[in-house]
Amino acid sequence: RIGLLPDVPAERIVFVGNAAASGAQIILLSSQSRTQARKLARRIKYVEIAHEEKFESVFTDSMSFPR
Repeated sequence: RIGLLPDVPAERIVFVGNAAASGAQIILLSSQSRTQARKLARRIKYVEIAHEEKFESVFTDSMSFPR
């Protein structure tokens, strides 16, 4: 174990398969889902984290593996 994934019980892990394809299918087949997706998209704010002042130091500090 290198600390890459959180230490959670195996029974809490759920395989979801191809979630991207499933989501695309839902959006294609459901006008209600398309409406919900549009509403959600309007609320999302894109942030370019690489331009954030402390990103590099926080990112590199977070990459250290536990001993």
